[in-house]
Amino acid sequence: MTVLTASAKLYEWFTENDSFCLDYDFNKVFQENQDKKDRESACVVNALEQFDEMQFTSSAEVGGKKVWTLKKPLNAFPQTLDLTPDTCLQMSHVINGFCEYIQDDSSLCDPMNISEQNVVTLLTICATLIKDKSEENGNDDIGFLGEM
Repeated sequence: MTVLTASAKLYEWFTENDSFCLDYDFNKVFQENQDKKDRESACVVNALEQFDEMQFTSSAEVGGKKVWTLKKPLNAFPQTLDLTPDTCLQMSHVINGFCEYIQDDSSLCDPMNISEQNVVTLLTICATLIKDKSEENGNDDIGFLGEM
């Protein structure tokens, strides 16, 4: 496991929970591998410490156990993304090409004004393609795609 992997899983954990305690919650989020538990726990702690540094969580020791708690609800943490003009143009080509393919102009993308809705549309396109390919290969276990 890497710190990045741990961060992604913890981010998902915090979509449903407002706190995390390594002793109580580790096995709910991460598959326990006794041979690597110390190393995996270190990755998780590093990720949580980064969350503290980013002001995403605040930690406190209670009863000898460290608990990380969200500072505010997860959806109250907007993120800013800087995109190059070329990336915006490529996004609009993909989105607009897909809209043309499905004959639906409701999600057309303006490369001069990329919005969160454009990112959601792009994610929906990707999820649809992955789902179709998974079903084509007989793999019904598509995990996160079931939520889109």
